[in-house]
Amino acid sequence: MNEQNTSGHAREGLRDSVKDTVKELAGAVTGSDSPATEEEEAVEATDEHRRAVRAAAAARDEADRVRRAAKGLSGNAGLSLPADHRRS
Repeated sequence: MNEQNTSGHAREGLRDSVKDTVKELAGAVTGSDSPATEEEEAVEATDEHRRAVRAAAAARDEADRVRRAAKGLSGNAGLSLPADHRRS
């Protein structure tokens, strides 16, 4: 996932959070329980979305770290195989 997609997902999550808060306030003002139930479901979905975005960002960061480490090893970086693992 590139940085632009991550930013887009973050904006989407923020928009959903604001929308859900407005629904919750409307339910509290009107005394309606139905929006509260819908609000709870929406908040849970928004939280799940945020966790997914964070997990994707963490996975991307880890993949970048592994790529950098592998790139450093590709030049052997002063490493050598033990004598019993060298090719003849």
